[in-house]
Amino acid sequence: MLDEKIIACLIIIFVIAASAAAQGKEIEFVDPARPTVVIVAQNEMTEITDFLVPYGILSASEAFNVVSVSTSDGPVNLWPNLTAMTDSTLNNLDETLPEPPDLIIVPAVHNHDDPILIRWLQTQSARGAFIVSICDGVFVTASAGLLDGHVATGHFFSAGKRARVFDKVNWVKDARYVESGNIMSTSGVSASAPASLRLVEKFAGVKAAQKVADSYGIGHHGPDHDSDRFNIGLREVWTGLTNAVRRNAAYDVVLRNGIDEYSLAFAMDLLGRSMRASVETVGETGRITTANGLALIPSKVDAELGGDRLVEFPVVSGDDWQAFPSIQAELVIENPADAIDLILLHISEKFGRRTADFTATQLEFIWRQ
Repeated sequence: MLDEKIIACLIIIFVIAASAAAQGKEIEFVDPARPTVVIVAQNEMTEITDFLVPYGILSASEAFNVVSVSTSDGPVNLWPNLTAMTDSTLNNLDETLPEPPDLIIVPAVHNHDDPILIRWLQTQSARGAFIVSICDGVFVTASAGLLDGHVATGHFFSAGKRARVFDKVNWVKDARYVESGNIMSTSGVSASAPASLRLVEKFAGVKAAQKVADSYGIGHHGPDHDSDRFNIGLREVWTGLTNAVRRNAAYDVVLRNGIDEYSLAFAMDLLGRSMRASVETVGETGRITTANGLALIPSKVDAELGGDRLVEFPVVSGDDWQAFPSIQAELVIENPADAIDLILLHISEKFGRRTADFTATQLEFIWRQ
């Protein structure tokens, strides 16, 4: 009889292969009455929050056709450690969508100079698409020349490099997001949430945006921001280095069908950026579908729970969230509205307040314990 781990691995391989084969087939859920938003992911590495938060918020608004697209065939690696399968690829999107996309979202990706992605963005911009960069996804749109002559922003830590490399762009700070013509750019990672709500407001109205904001517990989602509150100096560098040396915590993030993308993104991102923890995903089966339809491939199945700590999330149940509090879990998030604060509080309690502050700073998030 085959070993259970071998069987599980075979199942995961089969699911990935089947999903890859399905990429490029006609997307059946496109409603011609709604604007279509394409969220792009680079297969090699894409920032998890930059990708999942807009995906979750825009989908939850029910105002858009939300389509996930990868730069090539096969699975997408979302940093720090999540595997996803997209609806299509750049090569075959024209064949799978009845009309060009109205809105395109570009997360921070590993290769800012990807010529295929750059040419595709240039084409879509010429067609009239509204293009949004999240965090340092702005390096891609700037490389494509789409920001020349425009006002734009990005993650506080990359400000100097952006100014040197892209001197035709009018770079600004103190803004969570900036709109200029048919372009939007955002500041650090956590700006993905207010920027996504601004897009709902722009395309579907204030009431639609407020409804989604309330469901995620997001208060003010305007552009106001204080970039000078964030800094990576000697203290932060020392915290990161010493944490990396002392990395001794392993988390298994539990994936269930219907899982909330917003909570999942921030949990994995914040735990990973603490530098004290490694993070893996464990699922009930070899393929999980999120609350809004994104396919995820867990790195382990239930029988392989091995982390020191489990992280549990809410899932969609009708019009509400269903929690899975567990006596085994080190961290339980019962509602997306509590996600960021609970995760940072957990990091503070386990690894110290300095590590929690260091982690929040990387996401350009103002945390008040």
